Amino acid sequence: MLNQTNLFLQTMLFVVRNINDGEEVVSTTPQSPPDDRLTRCYEPYGCFSTLYPWTDVNRPISNLPEEPYKINTNFCLYTRRNPHTCQSEEPVCLCLCLPEELVCLCLCLPEEPVCLCLTCQSEETACVCLKSRSVLETNNPMSVYRSNLARSDLTYFIAHGYLEGGHKPWIGRLTGELLKNREANVVVVDWSSGSNPPYTQAVANIRVVGVITAHLVNQLLNMGVRPERIHFIGHSLGAHLGGYVGHNLQRQFNSKLGRITGLDPAEPHFGDTLPVVRLDYTDAEFVDIIHTDTSRFITGGKTTPLPTDHTHRQHLYPQTTPLPTDHTHRQHLYPQTTPLPTDHTHRQHLYPQITPTDNTSTHRLHYYPHRTPIPTDHTNTHIEHLYPQITHTMQDNTSTDSFTADGFVKLPDQIMYPYAKPYDLQIHMFSSCLGMRDPIGHVDFYPNGGVEQPGCDEGMKGYISMESGSLFGGLRRFLSCNHLRSYEYFIHSINADSGTAFMAAECPSWKEFQNGTCFSCSNDVQTLTGGGYGIKRRSVEVPAVRDQPPLCTKMGFHADAYLKVSFEGRTIHAQPMRKHVQLFLMTGAEKPFWKHHYRVQFQVSCSEESLNHNGEVGIPRIILHGDQGTTESMPLTKRQQYFGPGSMHMMTVAGGNVGVIKNVTMEWEYNMSFINILSWRIITSPRIYLAWVFVESLEIGDSLTVCPPEGKPVISGISKKMVHCTKEIVECSKKD
Repeated sequence: MLNQTNLFLQTMLFVVRNINDGEEVVSTTPQSPPDDRLTRCYEPYGCFSTLYPWTDVNRPISNLPEEPYKINTNFCLYTRRNPHTCQSEEPVCLCLCLPEELVCLCLCLPEEPVCLCLTCQSEETACVCLKSRSVLETNNPMSVYRSNLARSDLTYFIAHGYLEGGHKPWIGRLTGELLKNREANVVVVDWSSGSNPPYTQAVANIRVVGVITAHLVNQLLNMGVRPERIHFIGHSLGAHLGGYVGHNLQRQFNSKLGRITGLDPAEPHFGDTLPVVRLDYTDAEFVDIIHTDTSRFITGGKTTPLPTDHTHRQHLYPQTTPLPTDHTHRQHLYPQTTPLPTDHTHRQHLYPQITPTDNTSTHRLHYYPHRTPIPTDHTNTHIEHLYPQITHTMQDNTSTDSFTADGFVKLPDQIMYPYAKPYDLQIHMFSSCLGMRDPIGHVDFYPNGGVEQPGCDEGMKGYISMESGSLFGGLRRFLSCNHLRSYEYFIHSINADSGTAFMAAECPSWKEFQNGTCFSCSNDVQTLTGGGYGIKRRSVEVPAVRDQPPLCTKMGFHADAYLKVSFEGRTIHAQPMRKHVQLFLMTGAEKPFWKHHYRVQFQVSCSEESLNHNGEVGIPRIILHGDQGTTESMPLTKRQQYFGPGSMHMMTVAGGNVGVIKNVTMEWEYNMSFINILSWRIITSPRIYLAWVFVESLEIGDSLTVCPPEGKPVISGISKKMVHCTKEIVECSKKD
């Protein structure tokens, strides 16, 4: 009887595990193509290849995606009806009693699925409980109709990155902020089973997750959700995942996402690749990017080529002698041995049955008789089938295609990939950044230049304390603080208590933004487009207007605010006029991070006292007073420098929001060195004579000019409150 019971229970367990509520059963068994080492297919999601452009000079290693069931993508739905817990189906209980005529009641607990048989009298009783599962399922439209999803509300998708999952605290905080002041649907894309090491496998897996998510989005569209009201938010690898969703939604279902936000999109394996490989502005109607970790070994904006003789490592070990390149440096390790010849004949005694080779590839042919010998004329024809779009012109070594524009011979990688820049491989291999540097969206934000974020210079102990004593969490934050700061900025931008929070300005470079040359910008769409804006619809192209003013807009959640216009009594979105617009801003080290920007200009006086003093070395500092508060003392330069009589200076500083500027206090900071006698000030205190100071606000738009009272100097250690005056630029006359 016991054996019959076990068999019966096993049968029922199998039945229960395969209940699918009537939805279509989707097979994801790999369909083997002619060469499954290069391509793999998963129905109904399509085929995935490792051929070009997925394998490239900047992606030397490319994996095939894992099976969808291994990646196990889950979609958790949060709404204001369930803001803290993922909506899931109630667990299903199946209670079995033997003999069958007895009645059994079963209780299943949603939090911890457990079945309790309450009235069964027989000892031979079994309870089976199906665990709860995500309510949203691809290729199951009924799962969408049964959910809390409201088709008229805005819908947000959130995707995590490498080594993460949908349970991460930052995703919970982001979800909470999105639902705080608005009715919305928030769908968390949890692909944690596919985000594990190695990194190259996770890179490949997001291709499958992107297609699966595109299928779910299409179900929402069929239900009545409008594509322009869908906003995908992805961090690191999750940003490129969003690009795959947008790309496949267009390619397979002829629809286009309203917006994609890339939070520091991952650089490794995505830098300098084609748009189909990474997130691109074409993947949605509006694509905005936040770059926070783009530091790399760059000099003057260009990567410094690494020499090929290994001398570039010499600075790491200056006490060592450079090694020769002929391998004789190893001879002292084994003085009893005879130096090896360089023609490989020294290996002949190991394989006496093999005839010495003539250095061609034909000597290996007896190992693989079914293969065609590899040609020796360096034409690369043996790999031409992998890159049919590339024409090889190396048959004639005198061909001009073998040379770059400046006459240097092309590197082998440039011949195979003619679009590649020199040393691209070195850029990839020796890059220290986690996030992408190049602009890839309609608007690309670079807070603090996109490199070093304020507050990310804490010691290891400080980061462990931030993570409540977690060593792993502290180490992760220590290594990737800049990279993680992107989603912190976005979270704090959603419900910022100021309409001017995280304002950024278009500028050619971070240096020019710091120098204060990029304050003349506009966030008015009619000004930016010359009134030629159009309603955001599919396939609508509005020509760019010449002589557009530089753009100002807010980084983060409200990045598209400049595109919102009133049209026939309703708010519409204009089409972005341009792409790859680079905007810069400054932030603080502590939450909520956002600051106001102030441009400060001043001139050193040409008065007789100033000329006699002959300038000063130090750091000028400024305090702004407004109708809403006062800033902290803000340094105008990072280090001490010389300020000569008549010289003019301009820079951008970041401080708190003071509202309309009412007055200014100036300070002078001087640091004396006991070692450097020239820095000693014994007779007089360090001081600077200022002619005037002009301050203007980027966010508010107001300005103010002030001067020292009665031309008094600003003395080190003493704050000097300015008085209102008129700016008058004066040229110093030369002293006799």
